[in-house]
Amino acid sequence: MPIRDIATAWSVEAAQVHRAYARARKEFRGALLEVLATEGGATESALESKADELLLLLGG
Repeated sequence: MPIRDIATAWSVEAAQVHRAYARARKEFRGALLEVLATEGGATESALESKADELLLLLGG
């Protein structure tokens, strides 16, 4: 669903929903990196690459 439609449904400004969405994406990526780090042995760069790959596969 487009953000503008979500904003309409929630009766809030689209900019507010955009900010919340951006924050949620950032928090999700951080959590994903934490989970990936539990595998051990990977460099930070490798973890970042794997997170980007998984996010792309998830459609983001």
